Amino acid sequence: MFTDNDNGLQRSANSRNWFSRGRELLEESRYEDALVCFEQAKRLGHPKSADAIFICKQQLELPESSN
Repeated sequence: MFTDNDNGLQRSANSRNWFSRGRELLEESRYEDALVCFEQAKRLGHPKSADAIFICKQQLELPESSN
């Protein structure tokens, strides 16, 4: 049975995985795909995802939102 702490650890691991995949895609200039990964990492609480989202949106020339 999972405890709240276990769920937090799993969420943290998932956010790192999404962020890492986004970084790989960003390095390949696959900005749309990277953006999807970084947005998922943000939903899971990754602390650096907002910066990565900003970079992707700049490359895609998308407007910034307050989210």
